[in-house]
Amino acid sequence: GSKYLPCISESVSGTDSSSHCRIRRNYMEWIVAILVLVIDQLSKVYAAQVLSKSALVLIPGVLELTYVQNEGAAWGMFQGARIPFVVLTSAFLAVLLWFYFKNRKQMRFLSRCILLLLFAGALGNLVDRVLLGYVRDMIYVSLIQFPVFNIADSSIVIGAGLLIIETLFLKDGIFDLMEKKNKTKQQTSKEAENQKDEDIRHGA
Repeated sequence: GSKYLPCISESVSGTDSSSHCRIRRNYMEWIVAILVLVIDQLSKVYAAQVLSKSALVLIPGVLELTYVQNEGAAWGMFQGARIPFVVLTSAFLAVLLWFYFKNRKQMRFLSRCILLLLFAGALGNLVDRVLLGYVRDMIYVSLIQFPVFNIADSSIVIGAGLLIIETLFLKDGIFDLMEKKNKTKQQTSKEAENQKDEDIRHGA
């Protein structure tokens, strides 16, 4: 048990002093994403086959499992806009993967998990939209009459929440990395312009 503690501390700090820790974390982020996808799809199958016949009350007046076919976005908005959702989600997934693989070695474990939680959630709902034309939802918090949602939605919300926490309380997060790369790009561009001006003066 104690042998895993260095890996946990290094994941938070972003250091990589142990090769076996790196290997374990490299697999772990993808295991998280795959688990989200599998659980999401299995729960949707269960909802369509079982909950469509009868809702299951887990906590009376608080939480229940039901079955809803959502052809729109959250809270039932934009019903029937299948093609725009598929296009936008596909573009979002492409950007996430591009950013992930381009900056993977520079990101801490938490940052990589955030991206893959967002990726898994978006992909889980995209599968529904492409294959069925709607998203299967089943979790209903009746206490506050919150719109019915699914595991993929939860993954996106958790990923977004962790992103906010990382941005506010941790250094060298995803947005910090983006800002650094932007500053480096601007500095490189400025140096190139200065060099060009210098060449022109010498040429004159």
